[in-house]
Amino acid sequence: MNPYKIWKYQLYLFQLENYNLRRYFIIATQKFGFSAEPRQKLVWTPKMIILTTIALLISFFIAIYFGFNLASTLGFNFISGTAITAGQNSENKTSPI
Repeated sequence: MNPYKIWKYQLYLFQLENYNLRRYFIIATQKFGFSAEPRQKLVWTPKMIILTTIALLISFFIAIYFGFNLASTLGFNFISGTAITAGQNSENKTSPI
């Protein structure tokens, strides 16, 4: 199933319920996925454009935040662009010969 169609269908339901969150959540829990083609097309009103833009920005920043946290947890150094492998120390030690 195409995730874009699910996303677009949820926006259609939200617009159909006149942006009322309580009514939208009731209908969205009943029709979570993507059902038959909607009777009308999704109209990109200024309110819909603003809500979609805010939602996309929030999801983008959440993805960036968790990506940086995961990378730093795994030992990737963003400043030098190198990964710290197991057994390496940050101190410069000379190897005994």
